[in-house]
Amino acid sequence: AWGTNLLFFMATIGLAIFGSIFYRSISRVSSPILQAEKKIVKSIQMNKPSAIIPASDKHTASLIFFHGLGDVGESWLQAFKFYKIPKDMQHVKFIFPTAPIRKITLNNGYPMTGCKLI
Repeated sequence: AWGTNLLFFMATIGLAIFGSIFYRSISRVSSPILQAEKKIVKSIQMNKPSAIIPASDKHTASLIFFHGLGDVGESWLQAFKFYKIPKDMQHVKFIFPTAPIRKITLNNGYPMTGCKLI
């Protein structure tokens, strides 16, 4: 019985140490992800109307990019900034609107960003 308790105790301590190390490594790795998530949550709370990347050359075109259900324009702004806009599209202004928060029938009335069509 004593040996079983000792084994259980050692396993518990080992898991606690491993969990602590794993959590710290994950939190460091996912730090940019957590920062982006905080921006998205803040954007939803502020009901921010849209995120914009202005044209870096003479503005002659605009692209309006609509996000999916429950998402916000800010998340797509970050994605577009990450992948860099090609040189032949420097004249384009990118607009990423955020849909208003409303109860979504499809999701049993759960409030999230979405258009009236769902």
